[in-house]
Amino acid sequence: MTAKIKGLKHVTKQQELATYSYRSASHVRADKRAHAAKVARHAARKPVGGFVDFLRERAVVALAIGFVLGTQVQTVVKQVIDSFVNPLFQLLFPGNKALNSRTFTLDFHHRSANFGWGAIAYAFLDFLFVAVTVYVIIKIFQLDKLDKQS
Repeated sequence: MTAKIKGLKHVTKQQELATYSYRSASHVRADKRAHAAKVARHAARKPVGGFVDFLRERAVVALAIGFVLGTQVQTVVKQVIDSFVNPLFQLLFPGNKALNSRTFTLDFHHRSANFGWGAIAYAFLDFLFVAVTVYVIIKIFQLDKLDKQS
């Protein structure tokens, strides 16, 4: 009866037992653990490498950077609106209210409702300024040319 060792060498079962008989059981267990660790490392590299390739191909890192920068641009634009647009609006229109607190009241059959048109206008201005700022940054730094050509 023969056994195949590592796919290349044919030895008899008795030769195989003689080869491993001098080794203690702890050495055999250590070899098995080392082999299992090697297999696990190899198996872990494949999904991680695939994930890294996915990130590169789909520009997920660029999307994350864009998200972070967009959030920061929004913060700056809100501050510009609070610091410059609201005071300018207070100079141009009567009253001491800021833009986002402006309302109008509608009366109907002895009922009234307040509509916050200032908050809507504020949100629209905020969106408009953020969109223009992001567009200008993309065009100035030519970031639209960095996409991976497929």
